[in-house]
Amino acid sequence: MPSSVLSQVEGKKSESTLYTIPQVMMTLAQLAVTAGAQRPSGETLLLQQERIYHGINALLANKELATNGEWKAVWVGLTGDRANLAYIAQNASQNAFAVCLRGTQMGSFIDQLEDLDVGKVEQFKAGPSYSESIYVSKGANGAFNEVTNAVYVSTNTTLLQALTSLLESAPPQPTLYITGHSLGGAMATTVALYLVAQNWANKPTFGVYTFAAPTAGLQSFADCFDSVFGSVSERYYNAWDAVPAAWANSSMTDMQNSFYPSIVTNPQGPGPAQNTDVVNQLNDFMKMPKGNVYVQTNQQQGSVKLNLDYSSAGTTDFGPGSYNTLSLVPTMDGFMGQVGFQHNNYLGFLNAPQIPSLVPVISSPISPNAGPSAGGTVITIEGSNFTPDCVVDFQAKLGAAAAEKVTFVSTTKLTAKTPKLLPSIPVNVRVTNNFGTSAIVPFDQFTAPPPASAPAVSVITPGSGPTEAGYTVTILGTGFTSDCKVYFGETQAAQEQTFIVSLTEIQVSPPVSGSGTVAVTVTTTGAPGSSNTPTFTYGPPAVMKVTPSFGFLKKNDNASVTISGAGFGSSQGNGTVQFVSLLLSHTCQSIASWSDTEIVVTPPEVDGLPDLATVTCDITVTNSNGLTSDKTPTDQYTYYNTSSLKN
Repeated sequence: MPSSVLSQVEGKKSESTLYTIPQVMMTLAQLAVTAGAQRPSGETLLLQQERIYHGINALLANKELATNGEWKAVWVGLTGDRANLAYIAQNASQNAFAVCLRGTQMGSFIDQLEDLDVGKVEQFKAGPSYSESIYVSKGANGAFNEVTNAVYVSTNTTLLQALTSLLESAPPQPTLYITGHSLGGAMATTVALYLVAQNWANKPTFGVYTFAAPTAGLQSFADCFDSVFGSVSERYYNAWDAVPAAWANSSMTDMQNSFYPSIVTNPQGPGPAQNTDVVNQLNDFMKMPKGNVYVQTNQQQGSVKLNLDYSSAGTTDFGPGSYNTLSLVPTMDGFMGQVGFQHNNYLGFLNAPQIPSLVPVISSPISPNAGPSAGGTVITIEGSNFTPDCVVDFQAKLGAAAAEKVTFVSTTKLTAKTPKLLPSIPVNVRVTNNFGTSAIVPFDQFTAPPPASAPAVSVITPGSGPTEAGYTVTILGTGFTSDCKVYFGETQAAQEQTFIVSLTEIQVSPPVSGSGTVAVTVTTTGAPGSSNTPTFTYGPPAVMKVTPSFGFLKKNDNASVTISGAGFGSSQGNGTVQFVSLLLSHTCQSIASWSDTEIVVTPPEVDGLPDLATVTCDITVTNSNGLTSDKTPTDQYTYYNTSSLKN
């Protein structure tokens, strides 16, 4: 491999000179997740492989990516159980090929790592001859066998057969890259040894690039890999990614201790701190190797650590920030959310362009959202990323049925005819294209048959709000069909601000009104309306969001909290902000700013309570007219006890 291929990230350019080879390889590796799951109603292996093939090539045509429109997928091998995948990309102008590996598709990173079955090891016999027997985990060996035996149904060829044909047709001295992210990176190390051991008629120059990869094998495997690829491979890992740290002997202690700098570490950092649940799960997780000592590859050279400064600016999305500001709460969800960000943001850490998501999104309630169980109802689906090849499924918990007919109206609208459905069981409407399937959201539901009785309201949250517009309340009840109208007293809420989320939920912006208490009524075609209870009171302010939503007990310098809502008043006047729970009621003494829709405060210090792990408060706002906001889940703020966190 040319020496220019192997150097530091900043100096390593691809032939196009636009982006570095690691940026290109990570982009190719990331594209392996395209259309990773079957459509909900099922599809043949060939159909899913074709969706993947066309989806990857559509994305590779995007010249804004690091791949610069120069690469094309030419072979796709998805295993029969749909668990693992490899695809081959070709850059004809550079006489280069890339084998791109994808690991098991699962929702949980812990589940993914468990899939490697590290409690047992097996001899790896597919590589070149070596001075000793080499061993990998049972799971890694199984994944290797699956992916190397996968067949691209369209051409009836395996990975090796496809590569043999491609290389024989290529000009002399081709370059063959092997790359993968996460479990795909671990698989790339085994596949690379397998490919280098082949007797190629047109022998390629090899290069191996792995990203976020957990280790596949023991010391013998790492030594063998390094002896073959030590000077032509690079392993990229984020300093704050727990996945590549798993089971590697030198990293296990770091993972079991406080993994992210937090309030309980020295030096401190933004967190999240690990609570007891996280610590216990990590301790159990680290017992999985059962005495096997796993070692990462690239022991002497080629290991590149990314994202060194965890205290640099955070971000709310996948970008150049070193941590995700939305995943700092010291809970299992907070910890796993940060793990997910750190594990999935390698394009950001490499300063490569992000791959745009072209997966369908349903962003408005299905209309109509109910119809006969016999099928035949034509529904309208609104959202984004719709394409002419979209298919629609109606998914229940125990299965899914395909729409009888789908009509592409535009990139933001589809119509579909409902199939036969089981009565009284809500289903989620899912849209699938070549890039993936729409996520389940509350307002994608359809139910058969329609409700037989008039709609009825049971709960309104919050139960009060200001007289002006600009906030939303949630109405819970029954019989809410897509043609429902909502009345506050005699005034109908604007239809464009009324969202029928499901048969049991409506989100609506109350119309402007004077002070006072009014009945809330929901009506539908052919039904006069719901009962006149409960009621809604105009006048008090409404708290819709608090950011951040947590702090720490016995601490007088918790981060400032921004309270968003409506009806606070243009200035504080006699207004107050209180943090209220069953155990305490504190009035904020430090208020930095106050407007009608936003207040910034310093949370009051909370001390002198029993030794509780958490204390959750409602933040209530009393405006200068003496009216106090209703308590809702959106106004809650939690104090965590640092003594319950890992230090």
